[in-house]
Amino acid sequence: MGKPLISVAITAFKRRKFLLRAAYSALHQTLARELYEVIVVKNFEDDRIDRELNRLGVTNVRSNSVGLGAKVSEALEIARGDVVSLLEDDDEFMPGKLEAVLKAFSSRPRLGLYRNSLLIVDESGRIAGRSAVREPIEADCSARDPLRHMTLQGLLFNVSSMTVRRDVLDGDGVLRTLDLTVDSYCPLRALMSGYRVLMDPRPLTAYRIHGAQAYGDVGSFESFRRSGAEIALRHLRDARSILQVAEGSPCEYLARYLYVFHAAGSMKVAGGLRIGRELRGSIGVSPRDLVAYLNVELLRPEPFRLAKLALD
Repeated sequence: MGKPLISVAITAFKRRKFLLRAAYSALHQTLARELYEVIVVKNFEDDRIDRELNRLGVTNVRSNSVGLGAKVSEALEIARGDVVSLLEDDDEFMPGKLEAVLKAFSSRPRLGLYRNSLLIVDESGRIAGRSAVREPIEADCSARDPLRHMTLQGLLFNVSSMTVRRDVLDGDGVLRTLDLTVDSYCPLRALMSGYRVLMDPRPLTAYRIHGAQAYGDVGSFESFRRSGAEIALRHLRDARSILQVAEGSPCEYLARYLYVFHAAGSMKVAGGLRIGRELRGSIGVSPRDLVAYLNVELLRPEPFRLAKLALD
């Protein structure tokens, strides 16, 4: 086998249930197998899973890392492809995903990141919905209006729908520190590196919604609230790191949008002014204004309206 053009990096932390389904989906592609490799980075050993991954010819890496960014960095250290398609253990690729990735990058020499649309599926794989992007959108950092639209259409969301040019992330020290928010960092890093980003309306990733997705023990409302608050604050810390990297760049406004979004979400879940110190002087929106917004918008599923202010 020659050098692969694409590396698929599957990451897993503790979860075993869906991992082999993710690996099968990466291997059952319309693209010729010699054109891509599959790497799994996980923090556990499991005799059944490990035997099957070895049988499938998958590179199986045991990791001690907790954060998603560190696991992606470990995959990059051994990846041989020119571009890297990211996949979390509970999501799946559609069969034409990697063929679409190869065509996109082959025809666009300045493409830094490709993001396809999503099918939303439940635990059993039954389709529950899809993302709303209707036509291809492509932009670089100077195209502010298209990037606003792309951001509100999900450009910074779901790592399993993203393929990034290898040199965008090679040796990136910030990536290794990110706990959860790798999906938001990759497009920003590509744009800040002078590349273009592309959103493809075709739903080539299955994004799975399930009980063990992020919140862990949800046996009571109080445990759900505590887990949700912890996740929200972890996202906020990541967003602050990303904003620090982007400050002074033409893409700073996108990083500021991300920070406002997670700040509003954190305050909604964690409550009150408890995280006010993290916000003051950072985003140009006072904690008091955020609380006033949340008092009005508390029942909205996502704090998009406030975050949209950062794009104006």
